[in-house]
Amino acid sequence: MCCCSVKCCRIYLAVLATIVIIAGIVVCVFSAMVKNEAIFDFHDDLQKYRRIPFAISLTFGIIMLLTGLFTFFVSYKYNRIMRIILGFLSFSLFITFIVFGSLLIKEYNEGMEVLDQVCRRMDSKDYDENNDMHNLILFAGEYDMILLLSSNTFMCSEICPCKKADINLWNERSLNYIGRTKYQYNDTEYNQNYDFDPLIFRDKGGYSNFFECLEIDKAIDKKHPDESEIIPDSMLRFIKNLEDTYHCNNFCESGEFYLFRDITEGPPRSNCMKPIQSLLKRLFQSGGAISFFASFSSFFLLVGLFFNCRYKSLKDYEQWNNQNQNRENDNSAIGQFKIDESNDIGYQNKIGQKGFQKRKDVVGGRTVNIDEDGQVQVEYVLTNNQDSFRNEPDPRQSIQKLNKNYDDTKI
Repeated sequence: MCCCSVKCCRIYLAVLATIVIIAGIVVCVFSAMVKNEAIFDFHDDLQKYRRIPFAISLTFGIIMLLTGLFTFFVSYKYNRIMRIILGFLSFSLFITFIVFGSLLIKEYNEGMEVLDQVCRRMDSKDYDENNDMHNLILFAGEYDMILLLSSNTFMCSEICPCKKADINLWNERSLNYIGRTKYQYNDTEYNQNYDFDPLIFRDKGGYSNFFECLEIDKAIDKKHPDESEIIPDSMLRFIKNLEDTYHCNNFCESGEFYLFRDITEGPPRSNCMKPIQSLLKRLFQSGGAISFFASFSSFFLLVGLFFNCRYKSLKDYEQWNNQNQNRENDNSAIGQFKIDESNDIGYQNKIGQKGFQKRKDVVGGRTVNIDEDGQVQVEYVLTNNQDSFRNEPDPRQSIQKLNKNYDDTKI
């Protein structure tokens, strides 16, 4: 027989369908977030990584939505074949999302470890001429140190004077830490004992950012070749996008000057390591959590179909189906019998209260009873009880005998 009532299973499937639909919507929203993530515009090699996760997440989000709608339909129809198809879908989604969730969490942990190693010094043997992304990650710390020292030393100096800006935006203590000061040589606040280089601003002819000094004048490469190295264009584009998006500077340690942003904005807010870590958390850790949520919703749907809303065997299902068919036929027969006005009133009353018998003395006959709540109960005759009634007097013979013995003339 059925492990639970059909009504209970329908309610259970409807609730799970709602959860599956919510999971599908969340996955689709996550795919849109992946598509609009700004970091994929930072480097040419990152463009392909935008399309792949977007297409995969959107596809599975739509599949989750369709599965939820199909679950609603199954809860209404409650068909055995449909439940088998739904079980296969829920099992496939459970395995798929649990695998994707595990991979995303793994990539998140590995990405955090790589970022922790970015600031360590690399050897020249680690360089790969055929892999820009490999070099970008491994040598990010080296590039970071070169740009940090160069910008702190030469920006707003005699070599790279800055255009007019508010000098009070810079903190004196932070400038002293890198050997600079916002006071000029002729200022009374200038301390000659420390020999700090002052910031130089000009009303005309100053540079807006440090990249202009590198790009236009090339003064650092010409006058101080030991202080400058060749920075790959891919690295410069990556830093520019980071600065434009997150208002940060460098990877490991923030300098006092932007590489690309205007000097009038003042010093950078922070380094770019924290925004990148937040990005990994937003994409990989959140994606893993969403995948696990979708996986568990599919798992509970599968558990409900397998343990809660199923038949113990095919024989039980066929028996339940036959009983439903017989019940429908009996309800139809009783309804027709009650509507027929030509039937005997007393016999109708007997049928309405106690039910009627169909060849009770024949094996396979059944008795249909209707209780006070209108529920139909069917009793089947499994043995022939004709012998038990063989010695009982016929009611018609008893009535005839009574009529013979009755004499109304004696009244």
